[in-house]
Amino acid sequence: AGVPECEGAMRDRVKELVDTGALRPRKDILDEYAFLDPMPAGIPLESILDRVFKDTIFSILDRERKALMKSPEANAVEIKKRQNRLNERLNRIAAGQTSANVAGQPPIDQAAPKRARMTRSSTLKAEYPFIEQGDEIEVEDLDRLGDAKFKALEGKRAKLVANGDAGVPECE
Repeated sequence: AGVPECEGAMRDRVKELVDTGALRPRKDILDEYAFLDPMPAGIPLESILDRVFKDTIFSILDRERKALMKSPEANAVEIKKRQNRLNERLNRIAAGQTSANVAGQPPIDQAAPKRARMTRSSTLKAEYPFIEQGDEIEVEDLDRLGDAKFKALEGKRAKLVANGDAGVPECE
């Protein structure tokens, strides 16, 4: 299989991830969490989003909020309480991050442009023009997902491109 087949497999994998909801544009995630403080402890929410979603307490509170959202009218008061607790937790996470910065940990650069903060910050469309859903999804969103199948395809494609379509296992 050559580069076109590999690109087709990559395109199909992204479509599958989007269709199942596993991969969502960052904008959609931020819209869903519009109740969160956009600048907790003076840090842009978007720059710590991954850390926030990996936090166990935040995840538990968020699962509770989502369960309550099944009946939003009946649970309005409890939903608001969970949103407040999620914001409290978010601010603790952000404050801990700024404390860690002072303690010599790698800083979250609040003033740096996004490209300087992120490893691969571009849309999928910019990096992989053959992926249709790539206009709204950033490469870092796919990196954050850590999909092993896409990573394998990405590696095979890179080898194919580097070796001129020779000596690389099939892209499936």
